[in-house]
Amino acid sequence: MGRFVSGILILLVLGGGYVFRDYLASNVGELRVGDCFDEPAIQQSVGHAAEVNDIQHRPCAEVHDGEVYAVLSHPGQGGATYPSDDTWDEFIGERCEAEFAGYLGRDYTVATELEIAWYFPTASGWSEGDREITCYVYSVDGRKLDKSLHQQ
Repeated sequence: MGRFVSGILILLVLGGGYVFRDYLASNVGELRVGDCFDEPAIQQSVGHAAEVNDIQHRPCAEVHDGEVYAVLSHPGQGGATYPSDDTWDEFIGERCEAEFAGYLGRDYTVATELEIAWYFPTASGWSEGDREITCYVYSVDGRKLDKSLHQQ
């Protein structure tokens, strides 16, 4: 009987985590395409970028700051040198911009009310093999979004 109760408890905890995922905070690396979230307070500046650890998920039908529209991987292999700020901006900017239309259904150059941004690995994450880049969209004027922007 103890194993059965434990099994049910584990299923409830795991199921609850999935059901309430839109309300939970998680690591930036756990963001996926279609996730909506609130931008975190800046925790520590690194160059011109800021280091971010946790993101607060939000349901897309409720007010939120941003929406993930692409998760990319940098091709840097093994001991590759960590990219400079300019290299990151060029590499990611081109690729995030290219992915915009596929998710939102319109070209980035005509979506003047929206802006793109991204999260990319820190130097320490890079040295541990992290190559994931998360592209997201937010409102240029700082207004909160209140629905998903997917193919509107």
